[in-house]
Amino acid sequence: HKEVVGTLDGGLIDLQDETGKNTNESIFMVFYVASKPDDRQYGFGRELMISAYEYAKKEAEKRKKKFIGAAGECTYTSRNFWEKMNWKRCYMRHADNICSGGAWSGA
Repeated sequence: HKEVVGTLDGGLIDLQDETGKNTNESIFMVFYVASKPDDRQYGFGRELMISAYEYAKKEAEKRKKKFIGAAGECTYTSRNFWEKMNWKRCYMRHADNICSGGAWSGA
């Protein structure tokens, strides 16, 4: 029988400048990567990310956009995964003085 052992949710996002004008650039925004606990450490999540990243690059090219990388939320439960993917962690301070963390990988 067949079963799902992992999943990824994300999409290609076109970027805009502070005035709302299209910059002709795109990033792949990762919402989550998940796998069954018993199936972790076999590379499924990594393979999902690599495949999705390559798909996003090709899709950006089709749309005549410059692909500049990928971004996603980094939490205490996902930190090890992103570090193994060699992504860098970054922090932002919002206008309401809230600091949030994310993961970033340049193209």
